[in-house]
Parts: sequence; structure tokens; C-alpha cells
Amino acid sequence: MEGTERHWLDEVVSDVAKSWGEDWTFQDTDPIRSVLSRALHGRPDEALLHLAFVPPDFPLIGTVSIYAVEAIPVDSWATEGFEVDSYDMADLGPGIQCIEQERVVGTEETLDLIHADYVFTDGPHMVLVTVETTMQELFVAMLPGLHQILGSLDVQLPDGKDFRSSPIPGYTPDVEDVWNPIVDGSTISR
Repeated sequence: MEGTERHWLDEVVSDVAKSWGEDWTFQDTDPIRSVLSRALHGRPDEALLHLAFVPPDFPLIGTVSIYAVEAIPVDSWATEGFEVDSYDMADLGPGIQCIEQERVVGTEETLDLIHADYVFTDGPHMVLVTVETTMQELFVAMLPGLHQILGSLDVQLPDGKDFRSSPIPGYTPDVEDVWNPIVDGSTISR
């Protein structure tokens, strides 16, 4: 293991242990170091940001990658079998939450897995926040932090302008779709 990576792992494990305080249950940090090292080496090159969620009680992490890419049809997710719903809690603007679930039945246990993509588009560009496939329990534990990330995420386009998503027809309502003036001949005056 390279010295820089070892130093990074030492820092991350120490910071995570401090942040979890009394809830941190690892006596041996080798399992979590191994998981973090695999996440580091599996980091997608094209991701703007790659994040790891480290729970305090077992050596498994959830990873989130953020991409800014050329837009693809948003119907692609529904076509691929994802459950698609509107998502309006992001600072980027209106988007969609695409969830794919899979149940893996083994001889001794059954695992419920979830993969999620949060998709935002302005027409030519797309911001994609991907939660890599993970156990359902870990995904649920990640949600509060994931919503915070999505609620504060800012992405700059190559031209230097801030990315802002547009409503996605058929998926996200526009303001005019849900707020209509009531016209009854009344006037408002000061």
C-alpha cells in the first residue's frame, strides 16, 4: 500500500471514529480500511465527486458519485425498469428519483438491494447523483445525509454558469402546473 493511501486511510478512519463517538464499535479497523481502500480504487474517473458513507457498526460502506454529463433521455430509467418519481428537494432544481430494487435469495439469508439515481437536466446537460447498489438498510441509513447533499449541491457548467435543472415533462410539475390564479373578478389594492 502506497504511503499516501495509508495516510489517507489513517485520517479517514480516525475522523469517522471521532464523528461517530460512542457509537463507533470497531475494535479492529482493518475491515473498514479494506472497504475504504476498495472504494478508493473503484472510484469512477469521470465522477466530479465520489463520497463514502461509513456506518458505525459494520464494515460496509455506501458510495455516492456525482456526474455532470451530456443529457440522455430521462425515459431511459423507466425503460430499464427503475421506479421513477419526481424529486424536488434539490437545490439544483426539479429532478427525478430513479430506484431499482433487487431481492437476492440465498441459502441462509435474503438480501434486499437498492440502486438509486437522482437525475437533473436543463436540456443539453445532466447532473446525475448515483447511489451504488447497496443493502436496503444501508440505503435507508444514508437518506438523511443524501438529502442534505442534494439540498446543497451546486454544479458549475464548463462555461462557468451554475447548473439549474428544468422541469421534466411527465415527471416533475412546473410552477404553473400546480399554482393557478383563481380568477373571480376580484382586485387587490393597497
